[in-house]
Amino acid sequence: MDNKGKEIVMTYIPSLDELYTLVKKGDKDAFDLIYDKTWDLLYAIAYSRLKDEDAVKDILQEIYLDIWIKREVRCIDNLMGYLTNCVKKKVIDYFRKNIHTVEVVDDFAEIIVGSEYADTRLHDTELARVFAAWYDNLPRKRKEIFRFRYEDDYSTREISDLLKISRKTVQNQLLNSKGEFQNMLKKIFCNKKRIIFWV
Repeated sequence: MDNKGKEIVMTYIPSLDELYTLVKKGDKDAFDLIYDKTWDLLYAIAYSRLKDEDAVKDILQEIYLDIWIKREVRCIDNLMGYLTNCVKKKVIDYFRKNIHTVEVVDDFAEIIVGSEYADTRLHDTELARVFAAWYDNLPRKRKEIFRFRYEDDYSTREISDLLKISRKTVQNQLLNSKGEFQNMLKKIFCNKKRIIFWV
């Protein structure tokens, strides 16, 4: 068969960021494409932490709905990065609201109690309540630094640039936060418990 003279048509596949530019203009088809292209990955990320299909679906629906409703006012340079970060934050919020262990709160700290005290190991719900109360009562600036580091995954350099403070100040605030939380646990549960932070 002679293919001479035949025009070859290449199908252009827009990137997620290009699709989002169309979404900002109210293009529903572009929004549907973003949904189709990102749902499976975001679902896998959330489900790997929650292991709850209904909770994961609720979280993703909230994220996509927010993307559409606020399309005209929100500026997003990296859509995939933004979406994965939204999932991360929503998962953290879910655990806080549902009293899960502190270990799953964005890997802030895994608390390991010495084996010699295994019979008095901290109960998940007790630990989560303690963490929630501690976090809610942090000074505003320290809470902000903590959130940027452990929820938004910013580096200490990025936080210092963002808040216009020295990197050393950021590092000291984080160290103080971890030390205070550790000391509080020792006082509440047992001064003899050996509690180790892996961060």
